[in-house]
Amino acid sequence: MSADALLTIAEDVCAATGTRIKNYPALVSLAALSAPRLRGCPLYATEHEQARTIRLALRSFPPLEEHNDIFADVLFSVLAERHAHAAQPPTRGGTP
Repeated sequence: MSADALLTIAEDVCAATGTRIKNYPALVSLAALSAPRLRGCPLYATEHEQARTIRLALRSFPPLEEHNDIFADVLFSVLAERHAHAAQPPTRGGTP
């Protein structure tokens, strides 16, 4: 996930809860943790490992003044949706 996409999620959570972003570098770090690759290879073996790492980062460096739990719920919902979409086989166009 890009830092800009994560910023949009954070801004939406802030608008809904009345909190503010307090740590922009934490948002950029979370974006990097959302789908890290090294020489094209994913660094997480499982979605569980990814979630554990992101939760640790959120606890260590909370990006919002308040409601980081809500932010985490929204973030994990978006990530789960992306994982589900990526796991679907591509569809073929045209008629059978």
